[in-house]
Amino acid sequence: MGYLMDLININEVLHFLLPTDKILSVSQVKDTKLNKVYNVFDIQTEKCRYILKKNSDCDELNVYQKFSKDGNFRIPYLINYRVMGNDVWLLLSHSGDQDIRGFHMDEVTSQVAGAIAEIHLFYFNTQIKSYGYYQDILKVVPAKYKEIYKYFLRKIALTPWTLIHNDLLPINILTDSKTVTIIDWEPKYGPYFLDIARLIAHRDNEGVKYMPNDFVFGFIDDYYSLVMETYNIEYSVYKKDVLLGIVFEYIQVLKHYWREQQFDSIYDVYIIDLEEAIQRFYISSEL
Repeated sequence: MGYLMDLININEVLHFLLPTDKILSVSQVKDTKLNKVYNVFDIQTEKCRYILKKNSDCDELNVYQKFSKDGNFRIPYLINYRVMGNDVWLLLSHSGDQDIRGFHMDEVTSQVAGAIAEIHLFYFNTQIKSYGYYQDILKVVPAKYKEIYKYFLRKIALTPWTLIHNDLLPINILTDSKTVTIIDWEPKYGPYFLDIARLIAHRDNEGVKYMPNDFVFGFIDDYYSLVMETYNIEYSVYKKDVLLGIVFEYIQVLKHYWREQQFDSIYDVYIIDLEEAIQRFYISSEL
């Protein structure tokens, strides 16, 4: 729903969430690079700057409440919230205007690795495992890729699981070059390496990989150094896990095409990516 249609609700919500603050401006958050408009609003008051976000369920509210209770993580601070009918409005601390796509990678690599590793380590749990979603994908995987996907299913039964972001893309990591904040959580328990794989595997609307190689190599090493004692996984095995996660990420994108049997140029790009990722997985532990 667009800004104008939400204006009445926004004013009502802000009056409830910020009863004593004078609102100076309300602007809807957009991503011009991806040509997207979000149900997120930048709120400037006389006292402070906030983010107001509208959700259709309580999932993100629940995770911010959980994070606030459990630790001091690098995420937005939940200031207040209001439930109105089917809408859940979150008032969050403002985390900056720039995501990591606009910074030199050596400025943010260790920060990103540290931010996600903190959460992975805190919620590390090898017992909370649910395979239904991953098993359902097998039903639409073409015969050519069933072997590698069945290996993925066997592997995730043996690997450490934790609370993962579940959409860890560069657009969801804001930074001022000194600190990072991970936003827009869609959390679930899953194999630890899937957050890593998603961050380094995907492309933007123009088909360019989000993260350059200097970030990928640094991030993989920095993350491992932070979690190695807890995970107790050899480095070579860890890198193979990440490669397998990249294979899964491409299959997860392609499953929609396989299910609908409708294909476009993006499909062709991701098929090439998948083939290359499978080859790298089988012949080398190098990324």
